[in-house]
Amino acid sequence: MHVDLAIYKGDTGKFRLTVHDDADAPVNVSSATWDADIRVNAADAGTPVASFTVTPVGGDTSSVDVSITGTITAAFTLPSYFYDLQMTLAGVVSTLIYGSVI
Repeated sequence: MHVDLAIYKGDTGKFRLTVHDDADAPVNVSSATWDADIRVNAADAGTPVASFTVTPVGGDTSSVDVSITGTITAAFTLPSYFYDLQMTLAGVVSTLIYGSVI
C-alpha cells in the first residue's frame, strides 16, 4: 500500500499498522520480524539513512506501532526520502506499506 508521510524536521513520527489477510481477517503478527527503513530513493539498496522502530501493540496481535524519534528526523537534510516497511512471517517477506517521507 502506498502512503506518503509528512513529518516535520525534529518531530517524532508515529503511526499504527494493523495487518489483515485478503479476506479482511486480522493476521496474528506476534511472531513476525520487521524491517522499516528510510532511504534517499526507492532504488537505493545501500545502507538506510534511518530506520523506524516497530513495536507490537499490547493486547492486539494484529497491530504494531511504527515510530521515529525527533532526534533522527532533526538530522534529515533532504526535502524528501523514501521508506518501506517489510514484515517477515513464516518465512514470507511482504512489503506492507511504502512511500515518501516529506
